[in-house]
Amino acid sequence: MSRFIISCFGDEISSDLAEQVAVMKANDVHALEFRSMDGVNILDLPPAQLERAASILKGEGIAVSAIGSPIGKIKITDPFLPHMDRFKHTLELAHFFNAPYIRMFSFFIPVGSDPAKYRDEVMIEKGDKIPCRVGVGVRIVANISTKKANIDLSGLFPIAFAAKSGFLNGQIEVLKIGIDSAGLNMILPPPSEINDTSLQSALQAVAAIRAKLYDQNTKLIPHVLAIQYRQQVTK
Repeated sequence: MSRFIISCFGDEISSDLAEQVAVMKANDVHALEFRSMDGVNILDLPPAQLERAASILKGEGIAVSAIGSPIGKIKITDPFLPHMDRFKHTLELAHFFNAPYIRMFSFFIPVGSDPAKYRDEVMIEKGDKIPCRVGVGVRIVANISTKKANIDLSGLFPIAFAAKSGFLNGQIEVLKIGIDSAGLNMILPPPSEINDTSLQSALQAVAAIRAKLYDQNTKLIPHVLAIQYRQQVTK
């Protein structure tokens, strides 16, 4: 027998999230397509409200099945790039609430127009404006302050050499992105002053993380790794 999970837009019950949850549970619905609370769209909720929402949902055992975003709910002729920051925020919220899906729209076309006329614009032009990279990874971050101009900062080894020569100072840190494993937190070195030793420790940590990627006890949670913005040309 197939098993179906029923979810709903809770804000059609009430603007109050607690009341949304109470009515959902009374009707044996345990998944929310989160669109708004307190009359405010989820994309516009401040951090404190998002934390409060997460606490309520977790405490009541309610999962977020999707982020009910308004992304794409604009005219096909409207400028698209202002939508980019909201799109990025939507992806961040999906991760924050562990939501596997995002509700989106496919733009409004002028009344009476043939949808086929705009297909290439949506699939190629607008799609090309969202070069988003999603996945997991490891990142070595160097936060530096330079003491002279024209220093070679093209890689970790030149940076370490410049630090050793007294041309810069700062810290180096290893970040794991979307990789969750009980043993990895003990492997990661703390942020350290940039020098040969801290560089070696960072590289060893990267190798250890890579070795854990395919471990059956390692949980991989895709993140937005990069979004490239492009200048919009107004004709």
